[in-house]
Parts: sequence; structure tokens; C-alpha cells
Amino acid sequence: YLASQDIEVRTLGGPDPESEYPRTQKDHNKLMILDGQLVETGSANHTKYASKANFENAHFLDDATDAAAYTFFFDHMWSKAKPFAKPEGAVALPTEAELEAELEKQPGPRNPRPPVDPTGMPKSRDIPFWKKIFPSFIFRPYAPVESRLVEAIDLSQKTIHLALYEFRLEDVLEALRRAKKRGVEISVVLDQGHLYTTGKDVRSKKPKKPSEQIQALVKEFAVLVLKGQKSGIMHNKLIMLDGKMFGAGSYNFTEASQKYHFEIFSFTTEKKRVSFYLKYFDFMRQSRAKPIDRERLKKVLERGPKPVTEAVLRNLKPADSGNDAAEKDEVAR
Repeated sequence: YLASQDIEVRTLGGPDPESEYPRTQKDHNKLMILDGQLVETGSANHTKYASKANFENAHFLDDATDAAAYTFFFDHMWSKAKPFAKPEGAVALPTEAELEAELEKQPGPRNPRPPVDPTGMPKSRDIPFWKKIFPSFIFRPYAPVESRLVEAIDLSQKTIHLALYEFRLEDVLEALRRAKKRGVEISVVLDQGHLYTTGKDVRSKKPKKPSEQIQALVKEFAVLVLKGQKSGIMHNKLIMLDGKMFGAGSYNFTEASQKYHFEIFSFTTEKKRVSFYLKYFDFMRQSRAKPIDRERLKKVLERGPKPVTEAVLRNLKPADSGNDAAEKDEVAR
């Protein structure tokens, strides 16, 4: 629709267009820059789900250094993106009623070479946290996020709050374990759909299970689960440390975000922003999130191929067969 209105549109995959796994390559950013002075970013996609059904975050940045860096990053991606041709004929947008109806539908089963760093990237502002310096912004794939998360967790002394849509980073899990041993209080709000998984894995064709890291989280830490409104999701990706530093962005805590995507993550110690997100976290955890249903989780973890029963064997056996043992062995194979 944008292209049909004579707005220039370009499309972009991930950092490695020649990857043997092209579907893992994504431009996963959620970013808007206004007059080169104000930046809006966070976890929220520009969709009806994000605006009405999901738990999301979006924040505005007006620091001149940050705005210049986000503009530079956008211009760099724009230079790599491919033009999207104006469609022939009229393009109709869905009506508001159709978008609202979509929210009522329950979702079905969900089915590199290092890039060259762009030259001229503005230097991020320094964000001090316990005598260490963190960047005010990180753009994947040009700087690591995972190691910075580990460093921040290792510095924490009192509390860590996490809201996670996905979680598959082993080094971050180990850092959380170290923090717990130091006596740091850790609380997590997790997207419900990534714990009570449904459907089959695209590659293995086996029933989907929560990641090993998520299974460890719910076993070892104080975790509550949350879904969005109607068929929405808990789509936040944020961390708060000692009530002093806040980090968030489009970056899921996964290897895919670390290796294959264009992503954004930012740190801040701005008191008003940190205070706001602490209240938002408390709202999710105390007013909306639910304890883990251990019986439901047990059923998810035990899902697998159905065992071959005697009744199944009898139904499969030819009427005139006289070799029961051989047939049982054949069905088992």
C-alpha cells in the first residue's frame, strides 16, 4: 500500500543475503526517525496486534548523538535494501473491523559470513553502571549484544527483572545462575506461547518443546507467564538491573538475533525511563502474569510419538497371520 501511494519502499533481509539458511535472515528492527531528531524504537511492530493485543514496549529518544547514530544505521540499511516496485492497480487496505476480527483468532502452530562494518558510525554515549561503561545503543550485526548482557548481569548486585518473548542464550543463562548464587533477586515474565508450545518443529517434524534455556529458567528461577489480549502475545525483550539500568530493543535473547538479523538494543540509566519500566514490569508481573501450570507443562514436555499398543497391533495384523512376534517386531521398527 505504501508503494502504491508513491512512497519509496525498499526491502531488506538479514546481514548475509547468500546464507544457506535464507529464511533465518531478517530485518527485525522496529524503528522510526522523525526529522533526524526524534527516534521511536522498541519491541512493537507497527501492527494492530502490537497496538491492541500484545504486551510491548516503545520509547522515544531525543539525544542528538543517538539520533545521529540511528539515522546513520537506517541510511546504511537503506543503501543495502532493494527497491520495491509500485504495484499495478489499486491496493486495498483491510478495514478496521477486519483487523479487529483478526485479533480474535487463535494462532496456529508456528512454523554467515561476518558483515563488513559500515564506516563512519557515530560513537555511542557512555552509560555507566557499577564503574563499567555500556553503549547507549548497539546495532546488530555490527556489535555484540549477548556479551554486553552477560557483563551487565555479572555486575548486578541486588535485582534483575527480565521480560522475554524468547530465550535461547546459554551464556546469559549461566550469568543468571552466577547472579543467583551471589544472592541477586531475579524475576522473569515469559511469553506463554514459548512455554506451552504447540505444533511441530519445521526441521525435525517432532512436537515443539520449550527451549532448553527456557526449561532451565522455569526450573531454577521465579518465572511467571503472560499472554497478550485475545490472541496476542507478550512480545517484550527487556532487562532491568538493580533498578538503575534498563535495556531493551528489537533483539530477542536468541542465537538467531545474535547471528542472523539486523537488530537494535539500547541501554539507559535515565531515572524517569528506568522508573517507568520498573512500574510497567510490576504491572505485568503482579496484575496480569500467571504462575506456571506444572501439569500443563509436563504434558508439553512429554509429547512425542504415540507408543504402539496391543490394540494397534491387532488392527494392523492380517487376519490369517500366524507370526505374532515377527509382526510386532516389524511394527515396532
